[in-house]
Amino acid sequence: MYLNTMRRLFFLLMFLPAMVAAQGLHRSGSSPEELIPSGWSHQVAEGDFNADGHKDAVVLAHPTDTTNVLAIYFGSEKGKLTLWKEYPDAVVNPNETTLVDTELEVTSRGVIRIRVSVFLTAGGYGSTWTSYAWRYQKAEENADESDFYLIGKDEHWMSRMSGEDVVESYNYITCKCQRIVSNAFDDTVKPRETWRRIRKEPLQRLGTVEMG
Repeated sequence: MYLNTMRRLFFLLMFLPAMVAAQGLHRSGSSPEELIPSGWSHQVAEGDFNADGHKDAVVLAHPTDTTNVLAIYFGSEKGKLTLWKEYPDAVVNPNETTLVDTELEVTSRGVIRIRVSVFLTAGGYGSTWTSYAWRYQKAEENADESDFYLIGKDEHWMSRMSGEDVVESYNYITCKCQRIVSNAFDDTVKPRETWRRIRKEPLQRLGTVEMG
């Protein structure tokens, strides 16, 4: 009997991550807490994405340590949140040599900002973070074109050897890029700022860009 119990416990622990991951986000709820299955780590940010006066929510959830799903929920007049769209593995996942940290924010204008920090534990001498700005655009003629589009991006890189610190900010609406170079180890180094034009391209949709 003892052996049978241990075998059942062994198989339960072995398949538990898959069982947890298979649950899936809840389709609706009255609060962000009601949207997340038990056992999933997650982050939530709220705001009005589609300018209808109702509070919406963006969820970045991790069914397991190496998978993630980004989900958009639109709110209703009664305060109910309903799943609009899911984006599996929208953010780069950690591995044996890479640590990943994320932050979610919604601006007062309903723009979703997702900051992804990547730190190499081996094979690299720098740390990076990239902040992505996503804005909802409703298409009047073709509903399939309604989605979140990348309107801006900030990229940061710092050398752990020299201290060189570089931030490039891209604005895909004005087609301009600002570049600031400084030194994280030496405050006497004056930051250098330059601007350049970037080519106008169709805005990228959420889910077509792996963030990280």
